[in-house]
Amino acid sequence: MRQALVTIGPLLMSALAFSQAGQPTTASQPTAPQPSSQQSTTQQPAKAPPAKPRSVADAARASKQAHESAPPQKVYRNKDLADSTGPDNAQSSSAGTTATPPAKSTPSQPAPRPAKTADEIVMEKEKSFEAQGNVFKRQILVQKGKIIDIQNQSQNLYAQLNAWSVEHHYDANPAMCWTSEYNNPYFKDWCAIGRGLQAAYDASERQLAQEKARLEQMQEDMRRKGYGNAIYDAD
Repeated sequence: MRQALVTIGPLLMSALAFSQAGQPTTASQPTAPQPSSQQSTTQQPAKAPPAKPRSVADAARASKQAHESAPPQKVYRNKDLADSTGPDNAQSSSAGTTATPPAKSTPSQPAPRPAKTADEIVMEKEKSFEAQGNVFKRQILVQKGKIIDIQNQSQNLYAQLNAWSVEHHYDANPAMCWTSEYNNPYFKDWCAIGRGLQAAYDASERQLAQEKARLEQMQEDMRRKGYGNAIYDAD
């Protein structure tokens, strides 16, 4: 037994020495080259990829945020295209060149009318004469109608005056109403009615005479202008 331990001891020692010789020491290990400060500044870490939305709600929220953060887009319309030749562009173009005023256009002269023939002149005169004759004819009819109205009024007043005069024919004479007996209290009211009717009748007769004289003057003027009785004595 002792002889066996003596034999194993030298073997263990040689094994330990061999294992220590096979392992490199820390002093003999080569040092890794240190990156310079220039390399550390130029190399940027890679950006992490954006996280994917985990649900439909997350995707909608991310789309809304991206739309709100995006700059507003300008929509061009027809008037924007028309304004491209507006005052702004006109000012920019007038900076290099001087605008010349547009030339004034002279109004076109109407074509001269052809001269009227002798027959046309005669026809125009005849039409004018006939038109004026129709005007005169209407004036004659109006004047005659006015005279008829006054005549009817006068006849009515005359009838009333006759009826009044016979109202007291047994005890009074109508002529007394135009004398001093007019102030008689018994006949005063009756005489006042008769005097009023007589005054109205006289005024109507005077107006009738004036309108008849006017009608005669109108007819004479129309005869002198060459119109026949179909115009100046129209019915």
